[in-house]
Amino acid sequence: MAHELRKRRDLAYIAAVVSGIFAHAVLITYPWEGSTELHTLMEVIATLLALMVGVVALVRFYSEKNDMFLLLGTGFLGTALLDGYHAIVTSQWFDQLWPSAPPSLIPWSWNASRTFLSFLMLLSWWAWKREERLKEKGLIREKVVYAVVSALTLSSFVFFAFVPLPRAYYPEFTFGRPEEFLSAAFFLLALIGYLKKGAWKEDVFEHWLILSLIVGLIGQTLFMSRSLQLFDTMFDAAHLLKDLSYACVLTGLLGSVHQMARALTASQERIHAIVDTAVEGIITIDERGFIDSFNRGAEHIFGYPSEEVLEQNVKMLMPAPDHEQHEEYINQYLRTGHRKIIGIGREVMGRRKDGSTFPMDLAISEIKLGNQRIFTGIIRDISERKEAERNLTQAKEQADAANITKSKFLANMSHELRTPLNSVIGFTNILLKDTNKPLGEQGTDYLNRIVNNGKHLLELINSILDLSKVEAGQLQLSIRQTSIEQLVSDVVTPFEAELVGRDVKLLVEMPPGIPSIQTDPGKLKQILLNLVNNALKFTEQGSVTLRIQSDLERRFPTRIEVIDTGIGIPQMQLETIFEAFQQVETGTSRKYQGTGLGLNISQSLCRLMGYQLEVRSELGQGSTFSIVLQPEVVSSSSSGLGQSVRTPFPKPSPDLSKVDSPGRLPPIRVLLIDDDSSARLILKHQIEDLGYQVLTASSGQEGLRMAQEFQPDLITLDLLMPAMGGWEVLRELKNNDQTQRIPVVIVSVVAEEARGVHWGMVDLLNKPVAKEELFQVLRRYLESGKRRVLVVDDSEDSRDLIREHLESQEMDIESASNGEEALALMERFHPDLIILDLLMPVMDGLTFLRTLRKNPQFSHLPVVVVTAKNLTDEEVQAISQQVSAVLKKGDTLNQELQSVLKQVLGLDP
Repeated sequence: MAHELRKRRDLAYIAAVVSGIFAHAVLITYPWEGSTELHTLMEVIATLLALMVGVVALVRFYSEKNDMFLLLGTGFLGTALLDGYHAIVTSQWFDQLWPSAPPSLIPWSWNASRTFLSFLMLLSWWAWKREERLKEKGLIREKVVYAVVSALTLSSFVFFAFVPLPRAYYPEFTFGRPEEFLSAAFFLLALIGYLKKGAWKEDVFEHWLILSLIVGLIGQTLFMSRSLQLFDTMFDAAHLLKDLSYACVLTGLLGSVHQMARALTASQERIHAIVDTAVEGIITIDERGFIDSFNRGAEHIFGYPSEEVLEQNVKMLMPAPDHEQHEEYINQYLRTGHRKIIGIGREVMGRRKDGSTFPMDLAISEIKLGNQRIFTGIIRDISERKEAERNLTQAKEQADAANITKSKFLANMSHELRTPLNSVIGFTNILLKDTNKPLGEQGTDYLNRIVNNGKHLLELINSILDLSKVEAGQLQLSIRQTSIEQLVSDVVTPFEAELVGRDVKLLVEMPPGIPSIQTDPGKLKQILLNLVNNALKFTEQGSVTLRIQSDLERRFPTRIEVIDTGIGIPQMQLETIFEAFQQVETGTSRKYQGTGLGLNISQSLCRLMGYQLEVRSELGQGSTFSIVLQPEVVSSSSSGLGQSVRTPFPKPSPDLSKVDSPGRLPPIRVLLIDDDSSARLILKHQIEDLGYQVLTASSGQEGLRMAQEFQPDLITLDLLMPAMGGWEVLRELKNNDQTQRIPVVIVSVVAEEARGVHWGMVDLLNKPVAKEELFQVLRRYLESGKRRVLVVDDSEDSRDLIREHLESQEMDIESASNGEEALALMERFHPDLIILDLLMPVMDGLTFLRTLRKNPQFSHLPVVVVTAKNLTDEEVQAISQQVSAVLKKGDTLNQELQSVLKQVLGLDP
């Protein structure tokens, strides 16, 4: 765009020169004789044009203080006076009053005007150059310019009025008026200077200034210098070109003024857009406090549209007392200049249209425009920030309170942990001193005390772990059908020995034949054990009753209550009794021991299962804790009401009658991997009691070596070991072709944290391990001679039909309705064979098969495709390398399936 503009302007300059030369060639021989009247008319036009140019140029000067415009403006004003003087003294009415005749007066007075203007135009370029070099130091004082120009103009008037002039025409020469070349030289120098300056390429004024200089130069050299007498063709043409050159400068000035106006308008629009779209409120007021502008940000903050506040006093946006004091503050500032807010900024209150108040940051600045003062206020609503600060303060206060509570708890916990630990260490040291003596009655008593204190330590540690899981949201439910009668029996039995010799009875009230419920028996048992234990702890005489209430019509259990006749709870503490680290009182806590965590954990477990835990108590009259079973989680075994949650590792109640019978299989080899020698010794004794052969490894590296060398039937694995942790050992076992099929059971103090994160393990047990639970896991994975088959089909009828086919083979069968569900089952079921349908929702058979083969653990697992789909040759070829067989659903499926089982699993049909 700029290149095209420059190109057009280059062409315009060339055209001006060519046109001047062409006009000169045409008009030089053209006979023409003008008149005094025509000459006077052209000079009057020149005077008016020069006057307008001078005025506009000075306006430009005072708008941006550029010396170029100062010299051009004063030059054209002086030229206007000289041209006007020239027009008057050379008119037919006054030409006889001067000391010189018209043939001398007219040319010399013309030449004086042209020389004056050309010299000033050259000086304007020089002034720009000087200002460019010296910056502000190069500026010329206006008064000096006005004085010099006025003096030159006045001296010209005086000179022509009193000095006789020599002749101006020399017709005997080619150039009849050679004196015109002086002004032509000045025009030429100015033209060269402005061309070198280069602003004409973009600036509209300097473009027209260049044209004016070209026209002036042509008029002086080609026309007026060739005039041989007054009013000939060259004479009048030169006057016309002078008028044209003035018009060029005026056009450039008006164009630049127009450009400035457009730029100013665009700037104002841009500033207005910026101000109007600013998030902050921006308001301007005058010295009286009346609002001049109100942007959209202010509209949003205060709720007023701008038309409602313009020309209104700004105090309408202020609440009391600022509302009443604002005018006095402005008046005091205008009188004394004392600043309270202006230029400083502060936090104040604002008032919205609806009358509500809010905190805001206010910054005020002052602008002086002549004698007028304008105040600009920038406003930011800080309500959200203040609210955040209040919330942060409250959170800090709550955190401080929690820290104080935790500090008290830790002090108490330290006592609770140290007391039994000291007993364990003390009694153990006593027994170690007398290792050569028989244990005796006293030694047995010491061992019992060690066991009891160890159990107490374990209870404390479990409470802390449960609390951390509750707070982290990591507890998972294992919901299944649970017998209320069995649950109550499991809760009551542990306390029977504790009640011997005490004046307290433990009673059970339960309707006969009460149905089972869907619940997590472990969690509900933990809650009841805690409630009964608390009741017995705080009841020195009387009774503790475990009561089951049920619906009279359907006989569903609806409420489980633990009622005691103990010390009770003060009313003021009933609201905080379920909070963490809270106890009835420090004295009670010290007398009866306890962590203050049991009730908090119990309530959290109740909420997790959808129950409510309530308490009623009166000081000295006992307490009643009630578990309210919500209808949505209660169901009977016959009706199937309620929701069932799939458990990662279902653990049926152990058959204790078979504990001492390892089974029909030959002795089975179990590898224990644990860095704790005591844990290995205890677990080794438990497993050997069941009749199994036991190998032990004290590190992950040793365990991997022994697993590969001895190929055990099952591995128990601790998680917390140095050098190589349990998870790393498990990954290595499952990535090794020789050990990946060995079932692995996690046995760790942090086993619960691994629930739901399988990575190839088949089950998990918490330390310390109960013998019955250990036997249950061993029987499940070691003594079952059944092959495990996973049936994946979205049709329930198809799954039942295949199950019926396989029942005769005494196989352990699991089923899934789609590939995604099957993948979830794989981690815990570990099938020996998969029977797979292809057309299924969620995840079809082909996608399941591709995912299965990418898993190193199951990449070689045999898969038999059983489908009703007519497979193309391409589809058969695509899956033939990944499966053992492809069978078609139909009448012959049973025979074909039996044949495949014989080949794949080596079974008899």
